Amino acid sequence: FGHCGSALPSYEASVQLMRNGGPLPSHLFISSQVAPHEGPYGRFLELDDQELAVEIELLIHKMGGKALPDIVELNTGIMRSDLEANRSYIQSCPETLPFPITAIGWNRDKEVNPSLLGGWKEYGQASFKVLDGDHHDFLQAPMELLSTIAEAMRRYI
Repeated sequence: FGHCGSALPSYEASVQLMRNGGPLPSHLFISSQVAPHEGPYGRFLELDDQELAVEIELLIHKMGGKALPDIVELNTGIMRSDLEANRSYIQSCPETLPFPITAIGWNRDKEVNPSLLGGWKEYGQASFKVLDGDHHDFLQAPMELLSTIAEAMRRYI
């Protein structure tokens, strides 16, 4: 499972395992991320550190926490590194995976509209699911997300 920027390393790790004969995942779950050949994508890529800090503070407050300056600063640095990795990950030609992909969108996602996930069909057997929520609702592990993953994984039990 990879959400937003972490979907790219999830995909790339799958590719590297496939290329090197490693154990393959049974299924790849992608959430709120355009296909690699359609990126990099997203407004966060254009934000400076101060703007990123504001976004982090908003998320911390949304989740019921208190935005302590040291935590905001630490997470701004982490987010900046993630964004630079996202920006530099260029995939010109999709590499097909030999296992299913489920691309998950969120109906109130203002960062990555679910309609932008269609490019994942070029990476193998892809299915698409739109769940109720916004860009960060995956953090609360809503039952609809857990059910989507559990339902797809039942065939491997």
